[in-house]
Amino acid sequence: MDGRTGRTAGAVSAGTGAGEALRMVDVVKVYGGGKDVVALDGVSLALGTGTFTAVMGPSGSGKSTLLQCAAGLDRPTAGRVLVGGVELPGGGESELTRFRRSRIGFVFQHYNLVPYLTVRQNVLLPQSLAGRRGRRAGAEAAAVLERLGVANLAERRPAELSGGQQQRVAIARALATRPAVLFADEPTGALDTASSRQVLALLRESADAFGQTVVMVTHDPVAAAFADTVLFLADGRLVDELRSPDAAETARRMAALDGATATAFRKEAA
Repeated sequence: MDGRTGRTAGAVSAGTGAGEALRMVDVVKVYGGGKDVVALDGVSLALGTGTFTAVMGPSGSGKSTLLQCAAGLDRPTAGRVLVGGVELPGGGESELTRFRRSRIGFVFQHYNLVPYLTVRQNVLLPQSLAGRRGRRAGAEAAAVLERLGVANLAERRPAELSGGQQQRVAIARALATRPAVLFADEPTGALDTASSRQVLALLRESADAFGQTVVMVTHDPVAAAFADTVLFLADGRLVDELRSPDAAETARRMAALDGATATAFRKEAA
């Protein structure tokens, strides 16, 4: 039982019954540098295909580390990560890169579009890097641009787009490779309110209409309310879970975690 929330900390399972997209088993991540810092402390979870999960927690709780380890951007110190039923490879960086290209999509806060490429070329880039070229790749890129409402922008460059349009293109680029899991790191952090709602609605539609599994790290309770489930972290551990979230209840639980974290910090400093 976690003393901050009164809930049992441990494994979390959220699924649709249509298969498992992501599993983490007793994942630990420790950073060295004089004094070891435990960023993840035995995290276990299982997320079903087609689910939309938000991850929240106070600053330093391990949200970004969880995303990085789950997405193969960083290697866990211990534990297992499986994406689409395939375990994160234990080989070199080139093997890990191939794994990410074939199974994982990314959407970041600041879009990360290549400025000298057109929208269409940006969307085609991950497929090209993965060795998928030709008419089929072009048709898939065109289809996802149409689906996300940016097909009319295909020949423009990122500097000619608004922030909301750039993030739509970033989502299209991530979806074009048909990843097992789409990871979104604060995807609305640089957007205005209207653009944020549009991007969140697209992520919601990707899960509902197309069976895309989405994992989103966010600090915003309104954004989290678009998800099926919110997972709360504190001190590198999963300490709470909210199904069918609304913004008010999500904010209340975050405030409780923030308060508990502040109290623990004061006790340590005393």
